[in-house]
Amino acid sequence: MEITLETKDRQFVSIPRKYAEISGYVRKKIEPDSEFPLLLKLDFPSEHIEDVVQYMYHHAGIEAPLVKKPLKGCQMVTNCDDPWDAHFIDNFDTKPHQLFSFINTVAALEIPGLIHLGCAKIASLIKKGPLENMQDNLAFYKPIQSTPLVKKSWCPTSCILL
Repeated sequence: MEITLETKDRQFVSIPRKYAEISGYVRKKIEPDSEFPLLLKLDFPSEHIEDVVQYMYHHAGIEAPLVKKPLKGCQMVTNCDDPWDAHFIDNFDTKPHQLFSFINTVAALEIPGLIHLGCAKIASLIKKGPLENMQDNLAFYKPIQSTPLVKKSWCPTSCILL
């Protein structure tokens, strides 16, 4: 039995149901005893879904162990039990700007092993060097003006400090 995933940009990817059930989101959407071919519409770009499906195929429906913390080093090979996982997530070295979007996709699909793998990758990039290097490597940091989260003023009518 296969499940077909339709991406945001109308691409279709088929995957065995057993492999797709590694995703909590998919498990919630499908009926346990359904024998009908399934089509799930996802609100994610095809490039991320293709990566997720590649991960699902490698793990064959078995959830990967979480990356151990604290990280042993900056190289993912030293942090992952499965060398394939390390090489898979290291592919984002060439496209670090997409790493955060990929992690958001994986979080929405509820795949804990892959979420932890992506977060470990970010931690390893941070561990490599100072903030200045991180800005270039991750291309996500934009300094923001510091503003107080709470404005303190006295409200005489309710006697509450706001």
